[in-house]
Amino acid sequence: MMGYMTNIDLSLFYSLHNLAGQSKFMDYVIVFFGQYALYLYILCLAYVLYRHYSSKGTGDIVLYILAIISALFARFGVASLVRYFYHHARPYTALQIPHLLTDTSSSFPSGHTIFFFALATGLLFVNKHLAYATYALGLIVGIARVMGGVHYPSDIAGGIILGLISGYLVFQGLYYALFGKTTSINVGAANSIARRS
Repeated sequence: MMGYMTNIDLSLFYSLHNLAGQSKFMDYVIVFFGQYALYLYILCLAYVLYRHYSSKGTGDIVLYILAIISALFARFGVASLVRYFYHHARPYTALQIPHLLTDTSSSFPSGHTIFFFALATGLLFVNKHLAYATYALGLIVGIARVMGGVHYPSDIAGGIILGLISGYLVFQGLYYALFGKTTSINVGAANSIARRS
């Protein structure tokens, strides 16, 4: 069974990775999303928070912060813990193939993907539209990193699953610690605080 799953993983990997090197434009797109999109997203998120604070005050800012903390915990807590106990060599190292991206840490799970999906899951509680966009970007970045040679599809799938689970649990845990109760999807901070009483 494991051999069968590994064959599927490798087949999907080569299907995506073989799209790299076909054109300079495609390679630029892969490198942009695989390497730099995360940093541009962080700048955009900071701008969204600034605009939100400028127009509405603190309001839902606390929920955005909880979502960010959830994503950081997933990336630097959960992913790092998994990598400590389970080392999986990067595809370009294990398969000795050309690659557009480089990363020396363990391949599983995808740190980018677990960050995006944990963040998006937290954002579901405050801004669904931004959450859906974050899910979409996280998937695109994950695919780009497979195409760039630094991840297998299973790394991306693992990042998605762990991101969803850890994002939800950490957000709810932090929310409960602050407000004494859990919350539901897309409930604003002001309404959430009002509903505590």
